[in-house]
Amino acid sequence: MPRLPSGMFRRGKTYWWRRQRDGERRWFKLSQDLGEACRLLKELKSSGVSSGSQLPVRKVALHWLGSYVKTMRSPYNQQKAAARVRDYLVPFLGEKPIARVTKENLRAYRVWLEEKPLSPQTVVHVLSDARCFFRWAEEAGYVNRSPWPRRIQPKLQERLPDKLTEAEIATLVGIPEPYGFMIRFGLATGL
Repeated sequence: MPRLPSGMFRRGKTYWWRRQRDGERRWFKLSQDLGEACRLLKELKSSGVSSGSQLPVRKVALHWLGSYVKTMRSPYNQQKAAARVRDYLVPFLGEKPIARVTKENLRAYRVWLEEKPLSPQTVVHVLSDARCFFRWAEEAGYVNRSPWPRRIQPKLQERLPDKLTEAEIATLVGIPEPYGFMIRFGLATGL
């Protein structure tokens, strides 16, 4: 069976479309035929029933922080996500209606982040939160489809592992048997 479009479900023999926006969930009966149901879904989406929310990114981001982030992340990561929204996403896209955010807006967002005095790792984290936000917005019904473009994340150069210092090696070599042999073996072979 082919994968159903986002929000479309089959109950019995009938296909339904569920739209959730601003905490309100609505169901639309489509058809019993999959092709007809897909055509009706496309008509519903283009007619404005789900034209996306005219809410600004700022308000939807607050809802994301209060629902998804609050339930899926640790308290430390909740604070980090809130700071990234406050410091980067809201100043750049805050008042733009979420349904009007395009791939080009997000590419410009990456360029804007890279022009700031941020480390490449921070840029990756900020963009990862934005990607998560827009995918959640699609699931929650704020946008028909996430505008997140492919290959927007910057590539980070891998860091070599840190070597042990001479003092650390001397401490490890001094560990008594039975673990001492395995540690010396690992150090001698480069494990």
